[in-house]
Amino acid sequence: MSRFNVVSTAVLVAAAAFVFPLLGTGQHQAARAQAVAEVDMLGTQFIPQDITITAGTVVTFVNEEDQPGGTGAVHNVINLADGTSIVPGLLSPGDSFSVEFDDPGVVSYYCSIHPTMVGSITVQ
Repeated sequence: MSRFNVVSTAVLVAAAAFVFPLLGTGQHQAARAQAVAEVDMLGTQFIPQDITITAGTVVTFVNEEDQPGGTGAVHNVINLADGTSIVPGLLSPGDSFSVEFDDPGVVSYYCSIHPTMVGSITVQ
């Protein structure tokens, strides 16, 4: 074996020792990646109005009233079943708030400022 082959082999072994653990980490991180969904608020609508997600999904509610066609209105997200806030307080135009849904079932909600503004999340 020539000196060149010995050095090349040593470099490859060192590179593999560095790269392979990184690849494994990336695969584990991808497996742990959390599902996400978005519900926009514009006018008197939640968009989409109804969504289906898997347990553990993070849903981000976004007030899009700062976009063209928006009215500049504030919104909230209230659980229709028990009157509790899903999103604490009011979301001003451009604001967002994320909530993780872990328990299977249907969560129906509305905006108390715009009572005809309703939506639901089905958690599977």
